[in-house]
Amino acid sequence: MCLVQRRRYGAARQVMLYEIGVRRAWRRHGVDRALMEALHQQIRAEGIEEVWVLADKPGAQAFYAACGYQTDELQGVMMSASVS
Repeated sequence: MCLVQRRRYGAARQVMLYEIGVRRAWRRHGVDRALMEALHQQIRAEGIEEVWVLADKPGAQAFYAACGYQTDELQGVMMSASVS
């Protein structure tokens, strides 16, 4: 689940990723990465260059880091990725 946000400054739009969910039986089968890649493809098709997510659990942080997201040093739980 994500939301396209309009911005006043910088890039006109960005995406906030609220959550990604994969049923327990399908975890560790690449479904989560496929969903992330589909999201990134859609974002690129829309001309949006940045996506961010709040990840407050170590497992979530590791997953998003593996997908190319970097932790914002000031926020600690905010992670973002450039998809351009």
